[in-house]
Amino acid sequence: MRLPTDRRFTLTSLLVLLTLLQTTGLYLFLKGFLLTRQTLDLPTLPNDSVSTHFDRVILIIIDALRFDFAVSSDPKQENEYYRNQLPVFERLLAQQPSSSLLFQFRADPPTTTMQRVKGLMTGSLPTFIDAGSNFASSAVNEDHLLRQMRTRYDDFYFMGDDTWVNLYPEIFESNKTFESDSFKMFDLDTVDNRILEHLWPIVDQDQWQVAIAHFLGVDHCGHTFGPSHPNMATKLSQMNKVIEQLVDRVVDDKTLLVVMGDHGMSVEGDHGGESVEELISTLFMYSKRPITDTRMKDFYRHIHESRADQLGYNMREIQERLHYDPNTYPIVSQIHLVPTLAYMLGVPIPFGNLGALIPDVVMPNNDAASPLQHMTHAFRHNARQVRHYLDQYSAHTGHPGFSADALSPMYEHLVNAENHEAMGDLEDAIFEYDRFLTSTIKYCQAIWAQFDVGSMAVGISILVVTTCSSVYLSFVSEPSLSLRRAFIVAVSTLLVSSSVAIVALKDDIRSHGWFEKMSQMDGLLALIMMACATVLLFGIKDLHHHSTFTPTTWILVLLGVIVHALTLGSNSFVVWEDRMIRFIAATLCVAWAVCSRQMGAPLFVLGWIRLTGLAGQCREEQFPYCRYLHSMSFTTDHPAAMLAYVTFNGALISYVLPRLFKQRSHNKSWQQWMYQAVLCVVFVRQIQELYESSSNSPSLPWWSLKLLNVYLPRMVYLFSMVVLLRARVSWWSFMSIWSAALAMLQRPLASTIMLTVPGIVNLLTTSASSGADSIVRLVLMHTIGQHLFFVTGHQATFTSLPWKAAFIGFDDMNYYGGATLVGLSTLAGPLIAWISWPLLVSNSSRHTRPQQQQQQQLSLYMLMIMQLIPTCFSALFVLVLRRHLMTWKIFAPRFLLQALLGVGSHIAVILCAWFSPIQTTT
Repeated sequence: MRLPTDRRFTLTSLLVLLTLLQTTGLYLFLKGFLLTRQTLDLPTLPNDSVSTHFDRVILIIIDALRFDFAVSSDPKQENEYYRNQLPVFERLLAQQPSSSLLFQFRADPPTTTMQRVKGLMTGSLPTFIDAGSNFASSAVNEDHLLRQMRTRYDDFYFMGDDTWVNLYPEIFESNKTFESDSFKMFDLDTVDNRILEHLWPIVDQDQWQVAIAHFLGVDHCGHTFGPSHPNMATKLSQMNKVIEQLVDRVVDDKTLLVVMGDHGMSVEGDHGGESVEELISTLFMYSKRPITDTRMKDFYRHIHESRADQLGYNMREIQERLHYDPNTYPIVSQIHLVPTLAYMLGVPIPFGNLGALIPDVVMPNNDAASPLQHMTHAFRHNARQVRHYLDQYSAHTGHPGFSADALSPMYEHLVNAENHEAMGDLEDAIFEYDRFLTSTIKYCQAIWAQFDVGSMAVGISILVVTTCSSVYLSFVSEPSLSLRRAFIVAVSTLLVSSSVAIVALKDDIRSHGWFEKMSQMDGLLALIMMACATVLLFGIKDLHHHSTFTPTTWILVLLGVIVHALTLGSNSFVVWEDRMIRFIAATLCVAWAVCSRQMGAPLFVLGWIRLTGLAGQCREEQFPYCRYLHSMSFTTDHPAAMLAYVTFNGALISYVLPRLFKQRSHNKSWQQWMYQAVLCVVFVRQIQELYESSSNSPSLPWWSLKLLNVYLPRMVYLFSMVVLLRARVSWWSFMSIWSAALAMLQRPLASTIMLTVPGIVNLLTTSASSGADSIVRLVLMHTIGQHLFFVTGHQATFTSLPWKAAFIGFDDMNYYGGATLVGLSTLAGPLIAWISWPLLVSNSSRHTRPQQQQQQQLSLYMLMIMQLIPTCFSALFVLVLRRHLMTWKIFAPRFLLQALLGVGSHIAVILCAWFSPIQTTT
C-alpha cells in the first residue's frame, strides 16, 4: 500500500510519529530514572524525653550564609570581601562558651531554597525529582516541626521569604505574617528592610513566642554580584549588626536564638548544586543560660567525628575550597536540626524525621540527673522515633528495601545499645544509638536512589529503534508502507515484547526493582510504540530506486554526531563541553571554507565564534581554570567599558540590524516597524540592567520600573506572537524578531550576542550553493545553536537556570508563564538555530525540483537526528553510570537538557514542515 501522494502530509505524519515515539521512550526512561520517596502523613510517637524547654524561640535564616562568611580568616585575595564580616559568632563563643554553639551546617543536595526549607522542618531526605518543584512551592503534606511547635506555642510571627508560607500555609496567621515574594525581589535591601520594620517591634513586646525571619539580601547579592564584591561586605555587616541586636534582646533564660543558613553559595554566587561551597552553611545557637556542657566537649567531639567518618565528609576538600580548618567546628547535617529543636523546645519529633540529635545541646535541667543517663534517654527516644518511621514506611508502602530482613542489620545497633544500657555502659549505648541513626541515613539515601532498571531499559529500547528508524528514513526519498511486511513486523514485535512483559511481571523480578514503577497502561503503551517503531524501521521501503541524490556528506556528519554523542559518557567532556563546542564550530568553519572555496564569510563566522567565546558562565568543576567575561564589566562602575558597550549596541540596533532587516524582509513596513520597536525595548532594558547592577546606583522610580519590566516586555511578546502567526509571509522577519525577543530574556552581554545572530545567519545564507557545502552550513548552524547556549551564560547545571527571566513582563509570580520564560531564556541558542534552519535550506539548493525536495526532506531529518542520537546515547550512559559518583551532579542534568533538546528539535521539525518556506509538497 502506497502512502498518499501529498508529500507534506506524508512527511509530516512520519515526523509526528517519530516525535511520539521519542517522547514515549523518554517518558518511560524518566519514570524509571527520577527518584521518588513516598510521603506519609501519620502520627508520631509522643514526646517522652526530658528536654530543656524554651518559652520563646527566634529562628533567623540568612539565605546562602556560607560557613566561611561566619568565621575569621586571612583573605587569600584582596577582593574576598565576604571574609571577616560576621565577628559576632566568634566573639560570643569566646565570651560565653557554655551559651553559644557554632556548627558547620551541611545541606543535602539539591541546594535550592524550597528543598532546604522543607528539609529543615521535616528532617527528611530529598530526592532528585523534588528539585524541579523549587519553582512552584506546594504545601508539605507530611509531619513537620512547625506543626509540632504549634501544639505548644500560640503566637507565631513570620517575616521574609514567602517560601515558608507556601510550604506551611496552615501554620501562619495572616495578621502575624509579613512575607515577601522570594523570586520577585532582586535588589539587596527590600526584603531585609521589610523584615526589620516588623522584627524589632515584635521582639520588643511581651506577647510573642515564635519569631521566624528569612533574610534574602546575602543570597541576592551573590546572584547579582557574586560573593567577592563590596556589596557582600555591606550585607554581611548588616546581618552582623542584626544578630548583635537580637543577642541584646535575649534577656532571659527562656529565650533561644537560632541563626542559620539554608545553603551555601557557589564561587559565582549561585546555588542549587552540590559543590562544597553550596553545601556548607552555618548554624549558630545562643541563649542566656547554658545550652551545652563544656566539660563533655571531648565526648561530643568523638560523636561528631564518628558521624563524619560514617557519612564520608571530606575535610581536606572543605579546607582547600573554603580556606579554614574544618576540624575546628563540628559538621552537622541539616536534617539533625529537627530532632534537636524538638528536644530543646519540648515538642514531639516529627514522624518522618531521619535526623539525629546534636549531642552538644543534650544536657539535663539540673545537677541531679547524670549527663550520660540524660543523653542516653534522649538518644533512645530519637532512635525509637526513627524506627517507628521505618516500620510504618514498610507497612504502608510495601517497599522491598524496607522489609524486616533488609532493616535487620540496622536494628542490631538498637539491640546492642539496649544491652549496653542494661549493663550500665552508657557511653557505648549512646554510640550504638548514634550508629543506628547514622546508618539509617546512609541506608535511606541509598534505597531512595534505587532505579527502575526495567522501565529505563524499555525506554532506551524505544529510543534506539526510533533513532535507527529516523536515520533510515533520512535516506528514503519516496517512502512506501508494505502492509504485508508491516503486519508481520508488528505481530512479531508484539509477540516478543509480550513474552518479555509476562516474564517481567513475575514477583521475583519486580522485587529486584525491575518494572516496579511501570503500570499496566505504561506496559501497553510501550508495546504499541515498540511495534510502531519497528514497523518504521522494517516496514518502509523506498519507491524511488534510482535517486540521483546521494548525501555522502550526510554519512560523514552522522559519524561525527555519533562521535560527539559518545563524549556524553565522559564527565570531563561534559564539564568542558563549552570549549569542545567551540572547537567543533571552528572546525566546521574550515570545512565550509574548503567546500565553498571562499574565505570571507567562513573567516568572519570563525572570528565571531572566537570573540563570543569570551563570554559565558563557569561550571563549579571548571575552577580555577575558567574565566569568562560578564555583564558586570560594563556597568557604571567601569565607565569606559560601559561607553564602548553602549556605543556598539547603539550602532548595532540603530543602523546595522534595521538595514539588514530591510534588505531581507522585502520592504514590509509593518514588520520593520515592529522589529525596530523590539530592538529599542531590548536596548533600553540592557541599559536598565547595567544601571541596576552598579554598586551605588539609586533605585529607579516605580512607574519607570513598571514600564520597563512589565508593559514593554508584554509589547515584545505581542509582536512575537503576531509574526509567528504570519511566519510564512516572511521567515526572515520571524527569525529576526524572535532573536530580539529572546535577547530581551538574557543578561546584557548575552543579549548583545543574541542580537548579532541575524548577521551570522545572513552570512550562512547569502552564498547559495549545493551538495556538501549546504550540509556543512546546516550542521554549522546546529553547532552555533549549542555555542549560543554556553556563551549566553548557561550550563547543564541547575545553578545556571535564569530564574530572573520568569518576571520579565509579569507583576507577580505566574507559574506557567514564568516557567515558559525560563525555558525560552535557557534554550534561546538552540531555538534560534531551529528557527534559522528553513532559511538555510530554502536558500541552498541548485538541484532539479525532485532533487531539491529530497535535500529539503533530508534537512528536516538532519535537524531531528542531530539531537536524537545524543539523546539516545545520553540515556544509555545514564543507565550504565547510574551509580557513578558524578551521576546527579554531571550526567543527570546533561541528560535532562538533552531530553529537552531532543523533544524540542522534533517539534521544531514539525513546525518547519508545516509553516516554513521549505517546499515539501509534490
